Amino acid sequence: MGDVWSIGGFHIEYKEESVGGELLWESHCHASFEAIAVLDGDITLTLEGKPYRITAGECALISPLAYHTVAANLQGRYSRVTVKIDASAIPAPLRPRLSDGHRISVFSFPRSSVLRDAYLSVDRAFYAPLSESVMVALLYESLNKKDARGTEPAEQGLSLVLSYIDLHLCESIALSDIAAYAALSKSSVCHLFSEKMKISPKQYILQKKLALAQKLITEGVPPTEAALRIGYEDYSNFYRAYRHQFGKKPSHKG
Repeated sequence: MGDVWSIGGFHIEYKEESVGGELLWESHCHASFEAIAVLDGDITLTLEGKPYRITAGECALISPLAYHTVAANLQGRYSRVTVKIDASAIPAPLRPRLSDGHRISVFSFPRSSVLRDAYLSVDRAFYAPLSESVMVALLYESLNKKDARGTEPAEQGLSLVLSYIDLHLCESIALSDIAAYAALSKSSVCHLFSEKMKISPKQYILQKKLALAQKLITEGVPPTEAALRIGYEDYSNFYRAYRHQFGKKPSHKG
């Protein structure tokens, strides 16, 4: 499929494929909310090191800047609807409750099949109002399922490490400071990231910083100021890193 259908600040993509075993598809974070609705298949979404199982008919709503990966649990047909959600698309009464610090909601949402059918339609304009209303319903539904439970207990050391990074994301972050805060050795911190996050601490911090910068720029903050806010004093270094990460130059227009 491949194209993204944008309606009213919702950017919808439908994907269908045959998968074999535990295959990692994604390793990233976004500046916006993201919804992943599984139509066929069985996946594990690992968010900030904690795994959540999502099966057919279920949906996950992921908060901005939450690092995640996706892997298949079963072989066979896999299809999903993925939606990136601009802040402007979220109804004003919902914004405070969706921005209260929760990272993920997992809930049953069979109406996501409507989004697939509309995406595949030759007349998307006809289905646009319906699709937009389904997305708003999804946001409301997510508020009733705020405390999603992972399939495994959270790793306490990793939780401390990630909390420290979140608290100091706008500063220069040294591995030694992370280790001291979590009462771990530097090698233990690196091992935790390798095992649970599938990425190095340095790359994790870089992705989170750049996603925050993208969020700020989308909200209207000039790129030069966004660079300073995430700890880049040299704008040229920020520019190169941003382009490498997102495939486009920084722009307050998005």
